[in-house]
Amino acid sequence: MATRLLPLIVLALSSFMIYATNMNIDCGTTTSYYTDANSIIWIGDEDLNTNGIVRTVGKDNSNSYVMDSMRVFTSLNRNCYDIPSTSGNKVFIRTSFYYGNYDGKSAPPSFLLTLDGNSWVTVETTSNTVVSHEAIWVVKGDTVSICLCQTKSGQVPFISALQVYDMDSSMYSKVSDSFTLFTAFRVSYGTDQTIRYSDDAYDRIWNPASIGTGLLVKTNDNPLSSTDLPDQPPVAVFANAITTLSISQSIQATIPVALSPVYINFYFSEVTQLDTTTDSRLFRIFMNNNSISGPISPPYGDALEMSFANLNLTSDTIFSLDATGNSTLPPIISAMEVFQVVAGLNAQTNSLDFDGLSQIFKTFSTKQQSLWGGDPCLPAPYSWDWIGCSSDTMPRVTELNVSGYGLSGSLPDFSSMTALEIIDLSDNSFSGGILDFLGTFPNLKQLNLANNQFSGPIPSSISKNNKIKFTVTGNPDVCATGSSCATLDSTPTSVGTTPTPFVVTSRKKKSNTGAIVGSIVPIFVVFWAVVGGLVVRHKRQKAAMAAVGGVGAGTGVQGSAGGVVGQKPNGNVNQNPEASPAYLLGKQFGAGVTEEIIDNQQQHQGDEQNNNHNYNNV
Repeated sequence: MATRLLPLIVLALSSFMIYATNMNIDCGTTTSYYTDANSIIWIGDEDLNTNGIVRTVGKDNSNSYVMDSMRVFTSLNRNCYDIPSTSGNKVFIRTSFYYGNYDGKSAPPSFLLTLDGNSWVTVETTSNTVVSHEAIWVVKGDTVSICLCQTKSGQVPFISALQVYDMDSSMYSKVSDSFTLFTAFRVSYGTDQTIRYSDDAYDRIWNPASIGTGLLVKTNDNPLSSTDLPDQPPVAVFANAITTLSISQSIQATIPVALSPVYINFYFSEVTQLDTTTDSRLFRIFMNNNSISGPISPPYGDALEMSFANLNLTSDTIFSLDATGNSTLPPIISAMEVFQVVAGLNAQTNSLDFDGLSQIFKTFSTKQQSLWGGDPCLPAPYSWDWIGCSSDTMPRVTELNVSGYGLSGSLPDFSSMTALEIIDLSDNSFSGGILDFLGTFPNLKQLNLANNQFSGPIPSSISKNNKIKFTVTGNPDVCATGSSCATLDSTPTSVGTTPTPFVVTSRKKKSNTGAIVGSIVPIFVVFWAVVGGLVVRHKRQKAAMAAVGGVGAGTGVQGSAGGVVGQKPNGNVNQNPEASPAYLLGKQFGAGVTEEIIDNQQQHQGDEQNNNHNYNNV
């Protein structure tokens, strides 16, 4: 019994992991979930991205189980991972990339990484090192979208791992939630081991710092079990610290890149119990020889965090810790974080288009999952492959093109997308009626519904709109008007912007019966009724005249075998007038024709010729 239940337990756990708050995604792995040496539980990405192909690094270049697999994206303009979240959540995100010469080309690619429709960073991968990028971001919707965009021909994007953790909203709050923090570096001083999960609940990676000459490593003789610092560094970073050999020396840190502005955290903890009667440790933080702090005295058995926001760094900026004049001990430091502060990452596609696209997404997302992800239009020019966008600061969707995407079912209502100029839904299997809203877009120029399974009448919003180039070929069950809804047959014809801007045709020719087009139907009925009445009336007139001596014999319309009574739309002459529409209609109308002869044969012949001329011009 236990054996049979195990698959169900595994399935339930896997499902839970996919929608858990904290996600560690091993991209391209063939394992549903597993726990690594750091006690991190990893899941696969099959339920998060159906596009791309799985690749693995060869044994000669192996790095770790997580990094040795990847998902490679050889198609689409942009490929995304949408991670469920909640608007207003503060999240920590890390993306990791390990090339490892998986393709044997020895050509590590570069590509663009985006975050919720905003350009994040150009990823420059290397042959044999893991490249990671981190962000602290406040979620704007109900998902976090991380996307990879190909920017150079032949350089295919890939990703090895993706991690997303919810953070306490009070963390890193020295800057407004409208700003984004991108990690420049994070180091722990005095250790030779990387510190991460489970020491750090958010799996922030604290790399061991290189120690220069003249510096000493000190071990804390009272290891911390917890801290209440606002940005919640792991207590493991306070197990060690570095200091100088003498009070006259300073601890210096050089930032090798220009960043502006930055957010910096310095972390301190006293490593030994001081005799306050004889010993003191006091120092200040300097930036390019300018003091940016007051005197700092690290606590023993506890920790201290000093944060600085909106600092501007150049590539030769130097931070230094210098003892004050009344200190008896040199400065000390345990850890440090540096972030770039980025503003303005809040742009998004117009909400009207979001609403319309969300309706399409709800209807078809399970059928073409790779089509969705991230902001529809941003960043330009990496919009979704099947839409076109304006260049506005808040762009509008101007083109919707899902031709040949294998979609089926009824169309949802996306009428809120009022900037649409082109709609191409051709070569799918859409079914149901043609919805009226499709003809109401104020800027619409082209509407292509060809080769689907639509049925029923064409709405007047389309049939009477001569601004739209409308194509509906290949939909056998579509008819011109509600009163003429029968399957129509003809050679497929594209429709242009003419006074009658549509032609309803079927995909195959089933018979030689003429197609009924637009408002021509009632004209046919009226015309043949008139002709039929005239034929009957003429026969009676002729019979009456014969009875009074054959007046007018040999002139006018000939008998049933000789005259052209009616012509089919395909040009064939009716050889049997009694089977023609004119004759049948004539029989019906003939009963109401008076016996009185009021027209002569010449006038009647002229009327019939005019009617035939008018029909041929219809």
